[in-house]
Amino acid sequence: MVAAIRCVADWLADATEGVNAHLARVPRDGDDPAPPPIATIADTTRTGWAARGLLPRGEPAALPLVVVSLAPDPATLDPSIKTTSRGARVAHGTVAIAVQLVVRHPESQRAACDVAYGLRALRGALLALASAPGSARTRGGLQLVQLQRLETAHYEERDDLGASGVVVATWSTRETV
Repeated sequence: MVAAIRCVADWLADATEGVNAHLARVPRDGDDPAPPPIATIADTTRTGWAARGLLPRGEPAALPLVVVSLAPDPATLDPSIKTTSRGARVAHGTVAIAVQLVVRHPESQRAACDVAYGLRALRGALLALASAPGSARTRGGLQLVQLQRLETAHYEERDDLGASGVVVATWSTRETV
């Protein structure tokens, strides 16, 4: 599932279709100020603190940040492996990718707005990935075939950092095994 996590993380970091591009286009209510751009996009396969389930401390420039990981839902793989005409062995399954957003703002209501607008931008970027060419969703023998479900899991105040929310994207997969 390393390939799935990195595929999503790299897409979110893309300057044209990633989360910051979508954040700039998210409509805001009334005179709400624009949320700050995402400063850090990390994933659990390449960033030590993210792999340990921790967040960086004492680095205000690192926020807002996004962490991409496997969701608690188990990844599945169909036990019936098919062999293609070219001799490749292919299995189908599903994987749920969690994308956590963490923001910091001294005013709780601003933190709540920044999280809400940020989650909307994350959903937009993930929907753009779902409609991108298959090559954008393929890495290391694994393809994210179709986005099956996109859920905003929760919003919570974090005394230590501000606020956070999570988007969970469940994909059907095609994997060469």
